[in-house]
Amino acid sequence: MATIPIYIPTYISDQTYNPSRVLPRLLFYNGMLDCEPFYIESGSAYGGVAFKQSSFPYFDNYNVVSGSFPTTDSKSLLFLNEDAVYGQLPSDTLYSDYWTKYVELLYNPRTRLLNASTIIPLADYFKMELNDIVELRGNYYHLRAINDYNLKNGECNIQLLGPILDDALVFTTTSTTTQPTTTTSTTSTTSTTSTTSTTSTSTTTSTTSTTTATPFSTLSWTFSETGGAVGNMDLYVNGSIVESRSNTSAGTYSVYLGDTINVEVVCNTYGYGDCANAYSTSNKPILSDAACDCEMGTSLFTSVYTVVSGDLGGTITLNTFAACDSGCI
Repeated sequence: MATIPIYIPTYISDQTYNPSRVLPRLLFYNGMLDCEPFYIESGSAYGGVAFKQSSFPYFDNYNVVSGSFPTTDSKSLLFLNEDAVYGQLPSDTLYSDYWTKYVELLYNPRTRLLNASTIIPLADYFKMELNDIVELRGNYYHLRAINDYNLKNGECNIQLLGPILDDALVFTTTSTTTQPTTTTSTTSTTSTTSTTSTTSTSTTTSTTSTTTATPFSTLSWTFSETGGAVGNMDLYVNGSIVESRSNTSAGTYSVYLGDTINVEVVCNTYGYGDCANAYSTSNKPILSDAACDCEMGTSLFTSVYTVVSGDLGGTITLNTFAACDSGCI
């Protein structure tokens, strides 16, 4: 491998490049790297000894997965990645790996922060943690705080955040199966009295099964432009646009019980003799619709579909199209 210039991190405090006082930092140690020769001098400027070096210990904000340099799959110790000195810039940051879901939950229009008063038994209080899921009036929330807990009667104030993150809930159901009874007979005899006693012992075997239930449905959507069409797709959930696309794309979105879904598709065409087609197909017939105009652009706005309990744990498909054709499709 060709030698590279040595990399020495530099921290400055102002526009005149004055050095900055840097506190201890966490960095990845990625081993020794071969580099262009440099020298370390020992002794005074007169008569000192210079030691030639051809490698240096490589510390960076990014780790090396394979080879010698970071790649797009490397881990990052930064919340916002900086340009990589060697190799490629990693795709993920500390924010994307550990914080993005929580921040998106905080700023989701459906998110609610609730304050409530409740009674928590002392034994449960000792076991509860702030990543627990709490059910309140048939809805599930993340437990954010337990305040002013009264050790005498368990009264306290709690703070809840919902809806919960995807895949955060696991339901556990227990079923018990009783096996046939085993009977043991014991007979004892003495010289004066004959006594027969029978002892019956019942054996019960409990079988516990755990099932995972997903409290949301995956809305799988696509948008396609064909035939030179200039189109746009706006996907609505609960009356708000959650996806707006003007070119061919696809994605998924989580919807919950009671959420409403509909979509608007616009198609414009400027070719002579072309017809503008805007249409959608879905496994929910109410979201399937079509519009066509052979003189100018067209658009459609589907009816509203409401997520039902039977959708939870499954997938709702929605495929939308803006297409130019010689006629109506």
